[in-house]
Amino acid sequence: MVRTLITYFAPQINLGRRYNNSSLVRDLIFDECQDITFKELDVNWQKSEKVMKRIHMEFDVIIAFGEYDINTAQIETKAQKDKIISNTITFPRFDYIYINKKYDLNNDYTCNDLNYFLLENNIHSVFVHVPVQRLQNDNIKLNVMQLVEFMLKTYEGVHKVAAKIETIFTRGYTDVKENSTDAACKRGIYFPFNEWDDHNMTMERTQIDLDLIFLDDRNKILVIKKGVKYKKKPIHHWSFSVLEVRHPYCELNLVKSGQIINILDETKLTLKQKRKKTTTQKRRRFYRVSRKRISQKKKKKKK
Repeated sequence: MVRTLITYFAPQINLGRRYNNSSLVRDLIFDECQDITFKELDVNWQKSEKVMKRIHMEFDVIIAFGEYDINTAQIETKAQKDKIISNTITFPRFDYIYINKKYDLNNDYTCNDLNYFLLENNIHSVFVHVPVQRLQNDNIKLNVMQLVEFMLKTYEGVHKVAAKIETIFTRGYTDVKENSTDAACKRGIYFPFNEWDDHNMTMERTQIDLDLIFLDDRNKILVIKKGVKYKKKPIHHWSFSVLEVRHPYCELNLVKSGQIINILDETKLTLKQKRKKTTTQKRRRFYRVSRKRISQKKKKKKK
């Protein structure tokens, strides 16, 4: 269960920039059940550092993007402040993303600060610079998708998942409609029975297919069973607690038996799934609305 954060930077408005090309990652298309969250960061590191300190512990993998005056995208394997820190991951070769194994002295800005922060905190992470110009964006995005897949597959450790901590053990996803916010695919429902028993999970009044994850007293996955909606026969297994997530969450997020789960109480998360529109999204909407109004004024003049 690899909970992933993808960061990019807001435009440098003080330099008259309308966009930051690192926001190309917002165009990537993932399945709704892939536990991937996007976060736009301020180009001022003092502001971004406060955000990263609050949220980085809520994710297993962090993939960060920034823009740089270069001709091709590149993975920055080194960051420097008082010393040089290296990324120890052995990355595969990509067609449009170069792997830079030397620290660039001209890169002593927010991008380097973020990369240093990720490496210093031993986060399973990678920092990628993309060109300021957007000529190669389509090709770069193909490689970025490959990079994301690589980062998820190479993660080893305790897996985090956001969940509602259930207090009424007969409720769960019962009568929850498929298109409701309670059926969101990136969060689950955790049943802390806190006792060993042959726990029965019913699907008779459940309107969505589920992955039922039976856990031991250390939150180690004993077995994963699929719950088919409206099925009358209960699904059961000897366990200490149970985590329910929407199917196919387990398949898409590489959840397997034997892994240990770290349950994150969704009410205590710093970075919620429901977020305000980012600066980039607001700006895109502003330009769309502006063009529409200009077009309407031209039509009125013609009349």
